[in-house]
Amino acid sequence: MPKTMTIRLEEEEIEMLKELQDKYLKKYGQEINQTKFFRKILREEYTRITHPPRTIDVSTYKDMSNKWV
Repeated sequence: MPKTMTIRLEEEEIEMLKELQDKYLKKYGQEINQTKFFRKILREEYTRITHPPRTIDVSTYKDMSNKWV
């Protein structure tokens, strides 16, 4: 992976961490341990954003006999 890509992803993660931390601070009104926050919350949110549930467009799906499903 090119270093520019790695740096870009790290900057995005830091930005996401800041946004999510602000959201949780407003919600819970208490300080959050940044290391635990990063490991747990950010990993879950980042995975959700970067790996959305896979969907199949059934209108364009053909079965093995080339008939429209």
